[in-house]
Amino acid sequence: MQIFRWNIKFVLQLVLFAFLCLSFTPSITNAGEDSNDEYAVKIHGFASQGFIYSISNNLFSLSAKHGSFDLTEVGLNFTKKLSDQVSTGIQLFTRRLGSTGDFDAKVDWFYLNYRFLNNYGMRIGRTKIPFGLYNEINDTDSARANILMPQSIYPAANRDFLLAQNGFELYGYQNIDDFGALELRLYAGTIFLDAITVSSTSSTFSNINVPYLFGGRLMWETPVAGLRTGVSLQSLRLDFNAALPSGILRGTSLDSIPALIWVGSVEYNHDNLLIAAEYSKWNERLLVFTPIDFNLAVVSERMYAMVAYRFTSWFQPEIYYSYLFNGVGIDRTLPENHSKDLALALRFDLTQNWILKAEGHYVNGTVGLSSALNNGQAIGAMQPNWGSFLLRATGYF
Repeated sequence: MQIFRWNIKFVLQLVLFAFLCLSFTPSITNAGEDSNDEYAVKIHGFASQGFIYSISNNLFSLSAKHGSFDLTEVGLNFTKKLSDQVSTGIQLFTRRLGSTGDFDAKVDWFYLNYRFLNNYGMRIGRTKIPFGLYNEINDTDSARANILMPQSIYPAANRDFLLAQNGFELYGYQNIDDFGALELRLYAGTIFLDAITVSSTSSTFSNINVPYLFGGRLMWETPVAGLRTGVSLQSLRLDFNAALPSGILRGTSLDSIPALIWVGSVEYNHDNLLIAAEYSKWNERLLVFTPIDFNLAVVSERMYAMVAYRFTSWFQPEIYYSYLFNGVGIDRTLPENHSKDLALALRFDLTQNWILKAEGHYVNGTVGLSSALNNGQAIGAMQPNWGSFLLRATGYF
């Protein structure tokens, strides 16, 4: 019954938005069709269904150790060129990732883009965050071989925090003759989140709010074909109410986490070979204002290396090693302080519009797991060596 209610609600929202898009122009083209009308509405969509099986520890879902189909994504986007300088776009999206997502259709991103010079412009709206190499394809399964991107840099559970921000963005691209080209993107705004409550065995977090964030990314396309490198930087503040029933803090207090995160990136993508590596540090500081002043700094170290090769038009394997160390100056050997993830992904392009993926993970360490999904066990009490297997089929146009 729940699925039926969601279908009706989602379809009505899509129909309403499609009608609004149609009012721009009677000319519509599918993404896979050629069109002589550059001002036509372009429509893209995708739907994916996956399966998660976890060994020893539950990943994302309470039932992952028994097999779970809580791995679903559906999206529909519209883009339109309004003039030589102005364009717009919007995407409706819904998902279910274990206990995350409720199948309500949401506006994933939208923008109004004004290009005041050939390679320079400005976007306003809910724009994708240019962070690292691949944050902007977090919602595009067809653009990559893996199901889960390296979780040290691109945690799937934090997608709503990392994909897009509400505000503005300035961008520019400049060729520098024999030295390649530079791309610069700067942004500022906030993130509007639904009223959600996150609970663990010892605390509850509610009224989560991001009052501000700002950042940028500078990428250098080197003179070597396919080689690019760059750095991304972001500063944000996360406010919330925390109910901590035990320890130094009791009752409900208004807490804040100012964070400064950065990532250095390098990618070689030429012919059928892709090699990429990124290194990042997330500097976070927990500030508690009541009932007692409290200040705790946390620095996490994150990195991965990845290799993919497209052997044929329909087969692409990928392997990556992802490392997350949650803290500096503490014991790195304890499983609750790190996560070492060795992943192998296989992508099969069954047709022009259908993809099948299989992916396996062997993980040492328990950072990123949830006590609430593992019978209330403390992170340090979970199995230090565990694994997961994922399957996903995606159709797109």
